[in-house]
Amino acid sequence: MTQEPSQAERRPSTVGASAGGPTAKLVSDLTTTALRAARAFATRHEKPAAWREVSRMHGVFLSLLPPAAAPPTPSDLIAALRHPMRAWVPLRWDLVPSELGSFSVLGHDDLLTGEAIEYGSDYSEALFENHEAGIDWVPRWAQQTFEKVERSVYLVLSSAGQNEYVATRQMLIEVPAGTVEQVSDELHERGALHTEAYEPLPPDRQFVSGQNAWYVPCPVCRWPMHVRGSLLACRYPQHVGQFTITQEHDAGGAPRVRGTLPALAVHAAETVCLHEAVWRYIVVPGITDAPITGGR
Repeated sequence: MTQEPSQAERRPSTVGASAGGPTAKLVSDLTTTALRAARAFATRHEKPAAWREVSRMHGVFLSLLPPAAAPPTPSDLIAALRHPMRAWVPLRWDLVPSELGSFSVLGHDDLLTGEAIEYGSDYSEALFENHEAGIDWVPRWAQQTFEKVERSVYLVLSSAGQNEYVATRQMLIEVPAGTVEQVSDELHERGALHTEAYEPLPPDRQFVSGQNAWYVPCPVCRWPMHVRGSLLACRYPQHVGQFTITQEHDAGGAPRVRGTLPALAVHAAETVCLHEAVWRYIVVPGITDAPITGGR
């Protein structure tokens, strides 16, 4: 499998060079197609139909781009996804937001990159209309429920009085994860409103050590970090730092975690955490101003 698309140096004229440049819909289609293909490839060992989905998304690329502009085979598409789309898709990228196409969608560990998760969710709905090949291949955070959850939480906040608004928003920022009982207690103690913000802790945020499942909150935002084998990292790229789960345990039996900042493993039993939409659009920007507005 080549590392660069084999046709990279013999591209046709840039798509969108005339008639006002690339449309928002084309960018959304390409981004979602790349996400679906990368997601399918990442699950190819567990799902026999994964390569069929990669081939289907390769066909979508062929339909969206001019002749010879898309990678020639599904395998070439996978190789291309390891590089920023700006390097191999002939768009007038100067006419779209700077973050688009500037990151690799698929990492060399065969998983979606943090940048794809960070920026891709904002541009991932176009395929639901015209290329319905089953939304199971679209990452959970990129489905339409992302916008639905975000909207429902903002609806609660916008209808609250000042005190309830402050209490609820601080609750979301300061308690991004915890047991069901802990979250319920915090709601009552703070006088915060109930929202649809919390969901069961996803499997990719926990790991097993000994007889128990654990998760590790990000030292910056306290949202459960993503687990890749023995490695941990926050989904938000700017929360720099990679952490390692060790074979050592503290006095309480929790596995020790090593990294650039102190981080502690927490029991995952009965744990809930904020939906990714709420974390991304409320917690991440809010952790800087919570102390200013009276956070604990």
